[in-house]
Amino acid sequence: MIRRALWVILFGVLLVGSSTTAGLAETETSHKQTFTFVDVLPCTTIPYSITATSNGVVHFNEKTLPDGTVVAQFTFTETAKFTARPVSGSGAVFHGSYTVWGGGMAFNPVYDDDGNIVSADKWVNTFTFTVRGTGEDGTRLFLHQTQHINVNPNNTNEFFNDSCDA
Repeated sequence: MIRRALWVILFGVLLVGSSTTAGLAETETSHKQTFTFVDVLPCTTIPYSITATSNGVVHFNEKTLPDGTVVAQFTFTETAKFTARPVSGSGAVFHGSYTVWGGGMAFNPVYDDDGNIVSADKWVNTFTFTVRGTGEDGTRLFLHQTQHINVNPNNTNEFFNDSCDA
């Protein structure tokens, strides 16, 4: 459904685009946000027009640990119901839901003049994305993706796991 790259970009906007000052905590929620986009149906290369209605919450906070380390943290959750129609007009229409969860931390973040995080001593981020749907012809689809990255001055560790069943 929603391409992995889209969620990586979203993560960048959420973490890097979060203005903050020490000790700040912010929470933003969205309810019944409806949007339409074109992407491929999970586990296929078939383009679908997808209309989703979602609810979400983003939480950001910054705190200073006893040793003086500043930690900026965020979590993001979005759940949605969707209808997916084949762009070609031929094929099953799918109805279902998806859930996205992301969480991350930046240790000793450096901010630009606008309050955006531009670098940090260490980054740790994890995302999950799960889609479940049923076609009007009875076809079922399932996708679960997990992505994790840990970046520090000495190395980068990351993995991506994709489980797909259509």
